[in-house]
Amino acid sequence: MIRIAHLTDLHLLEDEPGRRSTGDMIRLRFVGFGRKFHVTRRKRRVAQALVDARAAGAEHVLITGDLTEDGTPDQFESLAEILHHSPYSAEEITLVPGNHDRYADPKAYERALDGPLRAFSRTSQRRVPLVFSDCAILPVFTTSIRQHYTRSAGVIDLDELETIRKLAGDSGLRKKPLVIAQHHPPVKYMLPPVQWVDGLQNAKSTTEILKAHEHLFVLHGHVHQAYDRRVAPHRPPQVFCSHATVARETALRLYDVGARFCTPVEHTSSIGKALSSNAANREARATLLSAARTKVSESPISVTA
Repeated sequence: MIRIAHLTDLHLLEDEPGRRSTGDMIRLRFVGFGRKFHVTRRKRRVAQALVDARAAGAEHVLITGDLTEDGTPDQFESLAEILHHSPYSAEEITLVPGNHDRYADPKAYERALDGPLRAFSRTSQRRVPLVFSDCAILPVFTTSIRQHYTRSAGVIDLDELETIRKLAGDSGLRKKPLVIAQHHPPVKYMLPPVQWVDGLQNAKSTTEILKAHEHLFVLHGHVHQAYDRRVAPHRPPQVFCSHATVARETALRLYDVGARFCTPVEHTSSIGKALSSNAANREARATLLSAARTKVSESPISVTA
């Protein structure tokens, strides 16, 4: 069995978003509507969640998209800094992009994987599964669509859908769970206009694949709400979402995965407090605190472990 941590919808900002050009500021305010530009608070929540995940025994971390608010290079730099100073090595973290990560530049995420996020590229490649003794993880990009920032839909390209089908039916993997990490939910919205604006455009295909393979599970983001969902009667849930990290202090979800099951695990954000006497964890907290500080005038970051 392996314990997986799930974070999503970080919506990280650059240090000084107020210094943008007028056009870029209009885009930022539109895609971040309803969210205050608390640069430090957003970084702190990500840093804290990673500490909590390690304290809870999670061996691998999946971060399922909307890593940034609108995909600028400085925002990806901020993410890289937090991840590099986290309690996890690069090999223990898998990233996938969300629609927000492509608004400033359709190729922003790929450029980040070749730049500040290079260390995480090996475990974050589309169509390349990570095979563990107890499960396999497949990063899937639902962002194969060029769209204006007023739309937030998703598409999985045909080659990637075929990869999912082949891996789901692979005789060498059928005895272990196959966990797909993607941003958009793999099922359709009920209202067609909402589906067009915000949904996965080929969700029917992903739902059919899930129904055909009970050892297949999807961990996603995008909707900013935690839930578990069945795709077929009389089966355990196969689709899981976590709360948006940008919106909550306790958005982390944990899952125990093994022997054809994927089960959410209850936890509390304060679990790391029991480890406060451990020198290694104190050092990790101090490093995270330093990494998450910004130049803006906000409250100091407090990371508890």
